[in-house]
Amino acid sequence: MDDNGKRASHGWAIGAAIAGQLGIFVAISALLGSAATPAVSVATAPAFAPLPAVSGPVIAAPGTAPYRFSMYGQASGVAYNGVYPEKPSPVPAYTVKAGQWGETVGIRLTMTIPDSSVQVTDLWVTFTEITPKAGSTFYQQQMLYHLDYEPLPPGPHTFQTAWPSVSEMDPGTKWLVSVTDDNPGGWVDTPLASVTVLP
Repeated sequence: MDDNGKRASHGWAIGAAIAGQLGIFVAISALLGSAATPAVSVATAPAFAPLPAVSGPVIAAPGTAPYRFSMYGQASGVAYNGVYPEKPSPVPAYTVKAGQWGETVGIRLTMTIPDSSVQVTDLWVTFTEITPKAGSTFYQQQMLYHLDYEPLPPGPHTFQTAWPSVSEMDPGTKWLVSVTDDNPGGWVDTPLASVTVLP
C-alpha cells in the first residue's frame, strides 16, 4: 500500500474517533441537562367555595320608621317586622277564631320613631273586610294616637287595640288591617296584615 492509501485510512480512523468522542460528549451533555433541569409539572390550583356575602345592618331610609306588628288572644301567626310606610309583599297572614271581640283578640303595634325628621301627629288602624263582602266593603277605624300639635317623640311607641266588634268576626270573613298616619307631608296608608276568621 502506498503512502496515499496509508494516509487515507489513517484519516478515516481519526475522523471516526473524533465522531465517536463527539457522540459521547453529546450523550453526556444530554444526560447532564436532563438531570439538571427536571420536568416541571404544573399543579392545578384547588377550587375554593366562594366566601359568604356579608350583609350590613338594615338601615331604614330617611322619612321611614321600623315597626313590629303582632296579634294577641286566640290568634295564630308570628310577629312581623317591617318598615313604615313600605308595603309588605306578601302581607303577613293571621287566623282568629270566630266569636271573639273586646280584649279576647286584638293587635299590638310598636312603631319606632328614629329621629325628629319623622313626624307623626295622628295614628290609627283600619279594619276592612275584603271577603266575602268585597263589593260592599265594611270597615272600622281605631285611633291609636292623636295630638295635632305634638308629633311622636323619637323612640319606640307601643299601641294596642282590641278587635272592634264581635259582629265583625263572622266565620269565613277575611279582613285587611292597615295603619294610617298624619304628618306635615300628608297622610300615608300601609297594610299591616290579613286576618281570616275560622269557623
